[in-house]
Amino acid sequence: MYLRYLSKRESREVLEKLKKDFKLVQEFDHIIVSETVLKDKKIKIYIGVSSTEKIPLAIDLVEEFIPAIHALNKDLMKINYVKIDQGALPRILNGADVMAPGIVETSDFKINDLVGVREFERSLYIAVGKALMSSEEIRLLRRGKAVKTIHYAGDIIWRNIIDILKKI
Repeated sequence: MYLRYLSKRESREVLEKLKKDFKLVQEFDHIIVSETVLKDKKIKIYIGVSSTEKIPLAIDLVEEFIPAIHALNKDLMKINYVKIDQGALPRILNGADVMAPGIVETSDFKINDLVGVREFERSLYIAVGKALMSSEEIRLLRRGKAVKTIHYAGDIIWRNIIDILKKI
């Protein structure tokens, strides 16, 4: 694992991308990037550093830039979402894709949009994925795979983020 502070220019570029794509609402003094290899892919994890806290902001999976679950749960970014019932929770926390029957609420989104997966009781984000159906299709069909899970709480990316936070 490789850690480094981004230059002011690089930090500004990352923050502007996050503001544009995910409506990032907080400023950070510095951005730390961790470059690591997972499943034969080189990924980057961006951590925002302010005077009071260090928050994982985003993961660059080469083909895709996704928000970190930590930042979503702190309401630092906005993303379309689905809320799942309690029965679907353990499956998704084991890496399963989200099935339409387990969804109890959605925001409005289209196929291929990034979607946050929230648990029903506390509305916490537990995963981020790619919509395989539009929100309208989910409400009407109520069957089939609705969201392809990319990153979930407890996965290898999550564990890497926890290790990074311990080191900085």
